[in-house]
Amino acid sequence: MRRLSLSLLSLQLLFVPLALNARAKQKKKVRSDEAVAVQREATANTSHSKELWDEASVSKEKNDYTLRGREFAIDGVAAVVFGQEGTQLITKAEVERPSLTGQLRPLADVVFERQVFLDALKHKIAIDDDVIDRYLAVVQRQNNLTAEDMRQVFSNAGYTYEEGREQFKVLQVVNQMFDYKVRSNLIVPRKDVEAYCKANPETAEATYKIEYAEVSLDPKAIGDRQRRRIKSAIGDGTCKYKYEWTMPFTLGSSEIAASKSFIRDMEVDAYYGPIEVDNGYGIYHLVDKTDEHELTLEERYHDIVELLRAPRYEELLSEYRENLVKSTSVLYL
Repeated sequence: MRRLSLSLLSLQLLFVPLALNARAKQKKKVRSDEAVAVQREATANTSHSKELWDEASVSKEKNDYTLRGREFAIDGVAAVVFGQEGTQLITKAEVERPSLTGQLRPLADVVFERQVFLDALKHKIAIDDDVIDRYLAVVQRQNNLTAEDMRQVFSNAGYTYEEGREQFKVLQVVNQMFDYKVRSNLIVPRKDVEAYCKANPETAEATYKIEYAEVSLDPKAIGDRQRRRIKSAIGDGTCKYKYEWTMPFTLGSSEIAASKSFIRDMEVDAYYGPIEVDNGYGIYHLVDKTDEHELTLEERYHDIVELLRAPRYEELLSEYRENLVKSTSVLYL
């Protein structure tokens, strides 16, 4: 992200002065947060620097811009974030277009991002261009994209390629600061996990791993001769090779329909059938099953840790926000 210095010169280039000449004194004073930068066409063939900026008449009631002649507003400034390590300027275009994740963000979220970025600079956390290049190369490889494709992705999101790279850099820096300031302090002692697990036991329902085969109706078979053949194949185990089976799939006990309740009573490696279905017969094979049981600490450990970390995360994030407010100042325009 390009760091911008709000020197007197840059302020003159980014904001319209409240009065540029004697005529401005006679006009109604406009609020500074409604002023915009406008550029007049430079006079040709002159060797001296001339005044390129003129006054923009701003409609306070409609909050729009009325520009004279060939003047036009390219963008406006939404806010400026001041920190110990520099200044971050946020344009209106940055707020109005989606982020690289595709989400529109309120101004407050963009301000917070810039506050974190300035805090990262204070802690000497930075991402160099080589890291960004490697990261983008990984993204291209994983998605089978060329460099030109990547540029088009940024363009479709409303970014130039350079803006997209800078935004990636900001995201990486902000993520590192969250690791340092928030996530690294989210350690949950094992004893807390054990205590929660003991106080809040959970039961896992029984599961059944099943294969299914469907045998088409033999129009030449007389009576129930085909059914008897299938039943014989089930009895001697040859059905495993005679028929085409689906890939095994797993059902929880609560997912089994009432008409298929026989599955719960099957033994592992047992077959059930033949069952009459449309245009043939169906056969079920129980590949494996697990009985209902209380989940162990190890089975639940990760989920419990995440559950216990959630309130602590919000607490640390709130503290971090408060500290950023104290260490930075924001000018909303």
